[in-house]
Amino acid sequence: MNTSKTDIPNNALYEVLSSATSAILNAVGQNQFLKKILDEMIGTIPQFDSGFLFIFSEKTNKLIVKYAIGYSEESYRKTQLKPGEGITGLAYQMKEPQFLITREAVIKAMRTMTPSNLSHYIQSTIAAEYPNQTIALPLMDDHGAVGVLTMSGHDPLAHYPEDFVKTLQMFTPVLTMSYRFHLAKEKERYLEKELKLTTIALHKEHEQQQKTADLYNELTMLSNKKKGIAEMVSALQTYVQAPIVLYDDLFNLIAPSQSIPVQLPPGMISTKEVQYVIATKKWQVYNDKKGTSIIIIPIVGSDSVIGFLLTFIEEKEIHQVNRMLLEYGASLLSLEMIKQHSIKEAQQMIYGELFEKVLLGAYDSQLDEQAKNLGLMPRDFYVALICSELEKNSNDSRYEREKWMKWIEGALEFHHIKGIVTQRDQQIIAFISFPESGGKESARSSLTELSKYLSSMNWPVFIGLGRVYDSFHDIPKSFEDAEKSLSLLRKKRTGRVHLFSDGGINRILLDLERTELETFLTDHLGVLLTESNQELLGTLRVYVRNNKALKLTTDQLMIHQNTLYYRLKRIETTLGIMLTDPEKWFDVQLACKIYDYLHD
Repeated sequence: MNTSKTDIPNNALYEVLSSATSAILNAVGQNQFLKKILDEMIGTIPQFDSGFLFIFSEKTNKLIVKYAIGYSEESYRKTQLKPGEGITGLAYQMKEPQFLITREAVIKAMRTMTPSNLSHYIQSTIAAEYPNQTIALPLMDDHGAVGVLTMSGHDPLAHYPEDFVKTLQMFTPVLTMSYRFHLAKEKERYLEKELKLTTIALHKEHEQQQKTADLYNELTMLSNKKKGIAEMVSALQTYVQAPIVLYDDLFNLIAPSQSIPVQLPPGMISTKEVQYVIATKKWQVYNDKKGTSIIIIPIVGSDSVIGFLLTFIEEKEIHQVNRMLLEYGASLLSLEMIKQHSIKEAQQMIYGELFEKVLLGAYDSQLDEQAKNLGLMPRDFYVALICSELEKNSNDSRYEREKWMKWIEGALEFHHIKGIVTQRDQQIIAFISFPESGGKESARSSLTELSKYLSSMNWPVFIGLGRVYDSFHDIPKSFEDAEKSLSLLRKKRTGRVHLFSDGGINRILLDLERTELETFLTDHLGVLLTESNQELLGTLRVYVRNNKALKLTTDQLMIHQNTLYYRLKRIETTLGIMLTDPEKWFDVQLACKIYDYLHD
């Protein structure tokens, strides 16, 4: 009988298996333990050149491949055998070794596998689709089976000792025991790791509690000493490792970052993240296009969001301790903001009562004293301001009006101008004062600069400013001027801010009845007002507007100079006047101004 180089003597099998199991036991607890089992067993028995180590999963009730030799990992990892399926599944189910020594027997046994598992197996093979010998050893002890060690050989001449299977069976309890011992070591290592993590977590929790207590004490101390919100935010910043900024409910800045300058994305209040915070009163993260994340934590009042505490970070998530400190800090800031909000509401009520008394002319010594308490000195110079939306809105515009009021307050502060601002009906009104010591011209100059600044802002409002008056008691006159300025803005639509002192002839026209103005037009423009003479009227209006500048007039009308001369001659003939007569020219100028006032 032919012999193979893979034959192993009977008396040597026990010794080599003893050596292999000894090496396996020494590998217990190591990361490559399962690999070691298969490496040692196949490396020890020369008849075998490939194999699988299957471990039974209690979760799926299937045998899962943990490691293999001689097969493609990409495919064999997909194999999951039910008990009784294939050679391996049968060994596990029967709790007995399955030893097949012919290729035909192996093929027949493997065809009991599901088509998908058989396909995965064939795709994973490297030497040949089916081996010539296969043995499946259930790994079991008194507590039951934990898996199956399946080994195969492709040498058709390989021989095996008579007690080959029995000898292998003698060592399977050792392999099973080593596997269970390995699981115990892994569990021990896992518990040790969990213990360390728990210790770290407890330590961090202690740190968190300590930081929270320190933060509470510091913020409470600042609040009791009336240091203000800005100092409270500054104190909170020392506990948080990222820039923080505090805004009110309209995203007006209350307390800037002390570490680095930050800038909000445009339209921040309209983003879905902020709207979510407003609706749910829960924090949210906004990620901008530049890679910066903004944690938005609401400052919650009695029933609504009254502000936002924002933290600017580069990474996707902020450390849990920081976030908890922010939320705790936000709760303490909310108490301070509610207190200040209440003070502001009381202040606005006082302002409102003062405004009504002043505008009604209800002056008395108590009113004067109240005004002085608000910083309004009787002999300073005063101007009234009225801010009104462009179009009347049927919806509640309280949110917008609050925003405009804070904007005007900010503009006064920016220009170092003293004043008080409040809401009255659907408008924002303000009493602005300038010190008596500066003189009236200085007050007018400062008012002009304020007007330019307000005009530069693209808000959907009209703002009327009255004249500068010499006394607190003259505010009603300035208020009347401001109302007229608003009327001019709504009529002319040529700007958003108007100083009554810049009104020119228009402010006089406001006081006249329309019938009087129309009579003046008829007296001085006559038949030019008829439909047939609209071309002459239009020419005259441009000529007047350009103060008799011929080239400017012809360019605007896009006519020849001779045509202009001809039309002017017809106008003089039609009206029966000479445009060179200064008195008549003044009347024509005034009439054209009135026409523009009534018809624009």
